Order: sequence, then C-alpha cells, then structure tokens
Amino acid sequence: MGQIPSPTQASVAGITALGASIASVESRYTGNCGEQASVGAGLVQAETDVDALQTAVALIETNYTDGANEQANVGAACLALEARIHTMSKAFTYTDVAALGGGASGSIDFASNLPVGAIPVGCGVNVTAAFDNVGDTASMTIAVGVKSGDTDGYMVAAAADTVCKIGTPGVLLGGLNVGTVTPSILVDPDVACNTITKGSATAYLTYILAY
Repeated sequence: MGQIPSPTQASVAGITALGASIASVESRYTGNCGEQASVGAGLVQAETDVDALQTAVALIETNYTDGANEQANVGAACLALEARIHTMSKAFTYTDVAALGGGASGSIDFASNLPVGAIPVGCGVNVTAAFDNVGDTASMTIAVGVKSGDTDGYMVAAAADTVCKIGTPGVLLGGLNVGTVTPSILVDPDVACNTITKGSATAYLTYILAY
C-alpha cells in the first residue's frame, strides 16, 4: 500500500484561513446575539413607555369628560337661576307727573303687581331727560316703593333734575313678597306737579322668584 502524502503548504494555509473565517463568523454571531438582546430590551422598554402614554391619555380623556360634565352642570344651574330672575319696569315722563295735578307730590304705579314669592333684589331709575319746569328752576326727587305702603321701600328718594342713573337701596329689598303688592314711583317736585314741563325716566325693579 502506498504512503499517504503529506499536506502541502497550500493546504495548511487554506485550513488556517478556514479556521479564521469560522472564528470570524462565530464572533459576528455572538455580536448579533448581543445586538438582538439590546434590540429586544429596547422593544420591551418602548412597549412600557407606550403603555404609560396610553394610561396618561386615558386619564386626560377622563379629566376632560369630568370637566365637560362639570361645565354642563354649571351651565344648567346658571340657566335655571337666570330663568328665575325677572325685571319689571315702568316708563314715565313729565306728562305723567303733570297729570298728578297741583299737589306737591304724587305716585305713578307700575302696570302690574309684584308676583307672590318674589324677592326684590335691585331697584333703580334711569333718568333720560331731566325733570324741570319752563324756567328751569324746579327740582324733583324720585323714590320707588309700594302703593299705599312704604313709598321708598325699594329705592330711597334721589334727585332727578339731571340726566342720571339712581338706585339707592330701600329696606324692602331682599324680603319675600307674600301678598298683593303694586310697585309705585313717588315723584316729589319742589313745585306743583302740573308745572313740570320736561323730563323722562324708566324705573326698574329686579326680583328672583323663590317658588
């Protein structure tokens, strides 16, 4: 039997190169495994962050819904209160004052009564033209109260001989009306009522219905 030939120098070099290549592949495989582990860890952290973000978004949505509900409740309460607030008024001019005759004062009644269950909360008079006589020598005060009762219960008398807005509160504001009450305007010039030749105003009485 013939003798097995010894490897050539080229074969040894090829085996050496193959070993180096295998080592390189193993190194790259190990590196890829490390990178895959890092990528996996990153994905897990990303999923955790997404979960936290979704939780935060859900909380914001809940708070927004709660806030919207609260706004709706406040809005409904405001509308309910607004529905219970009313204002009655009476416009009058110098002709209404002059019609009171030659007396020194007189009353001009509102057209309707204050409702039962009403709580008067504010009263005022908007004088749009000053009340005066021909010679511009007169002065006049206006009060608002109750017909055949407290004549300045809603607004204490104030001068109306200039264009102005007046509204000094009277003692009846804030009280509950339980009977038949007609608001009335008391005019009190320092001359006879029938000598007043100019002036106009509107009296307002605002109230809340308790029931």
